[in-house]
Amino acid sequence: MIRLLKSDDRITSDHGTVAIRRTFSANNPRDPHAGGIGPLISIAETYIAPSAGFPMHPHRDMEIVSFMADGAMAHRDTLGNGTVIGTNEIQRMSAGTGIVHSEFNPSDLEPCRCLQIWILPSQAGIEPSYEQKKVPERDGVTLIGAPDAQADAVVIHQDVTIHAVRLAPGAHAAHKLAAGRQAYVQLAHGQLFVNGTAMFAGDGAAIDNEQSIVLHTPGDSPARALLFDVRIAS
Repeated sequence: MIRLLKSDDRITSDHGTVAIRRTFSANNPRDPHAGGIGPLISIAETYIAPSAGFPMHPHRDMEIVSFMADGAMAHRDTLGNGTVIGTNEIQRMSAGTGIVHSEFNPSDLEPCRCLQIWILPSQAGIEPSYEQKKVPERDGVTLIGAPDAQADAVVIHQDVTIHAVRLAPGAHAAHKLAAGRQAYVQLAHGQLFVNGTAMFAGDGAAIDNEQSIVLHTPGDSPARALLFDVRIAS
C-alpha cells in the first residue's frame, strides 16, 4: 500500500530568510500519516538564505539527521564541533541528555537546502554525540544511516535505516522490506515511480504491507531521494 503526501500539502512556515516545508504535522488534516512513521516523527525540507540560519538553540532526546540537498550549512555545538556540511553529505547529532547548536548558511551568495530529520531514540538520556559523512556518489540504493556502525553510514540510535536513492534517467532499483517493517520515501530531486506511483520533487510516500519497493525513473529525468526503513511498533 502506498500513501502519498504531495509536496504542496506539507505545512509551510516562511520567516523570510528561512522557509520550512514539514512532513508529519499533527496540524495538517491532509497529511495521511500526520503522526509520523513509528519513531520517524519529522522531515523538514529547510531553505536558508545566504548568511542566514538558526542561532544557538537546545535539543534533548532526539536523533537529528541533516542531509544536504543543495549548498552547504555551517554547524557549531556545545560538544566543540565546528563543521561545514556540504552538498550530498549527512550529519547525525544525538541530542541525548542535552545539546545546544547553531546552523547557518556560510555562503554570502547562494541559498542552501537540507532535509532535516527527527527520529526518537530507542532510549532517553544517552550521551550526546556528533557524526558527519560524505554520501557515496553511486547509483542505486545506498545505506547511509543504520543502528550499527557501517563504513558509509552514520549511526542512528533507533531501529531505523536511511538509504540514499540515486537513479539516472530510465534506471531501476529495488529495496526489500522485511516482515514487520514499513518505509517512507522523500523525493529531493527529479521524478520517481515507487511501485508504480508517480512522485515529483517534494512528494513523500509511506509504504506498508509490501514485501519490496521497486523504484524507477522516466527516461528524461534523474532522481535523488531518501528512503527510510522503519520497524513497526508491536
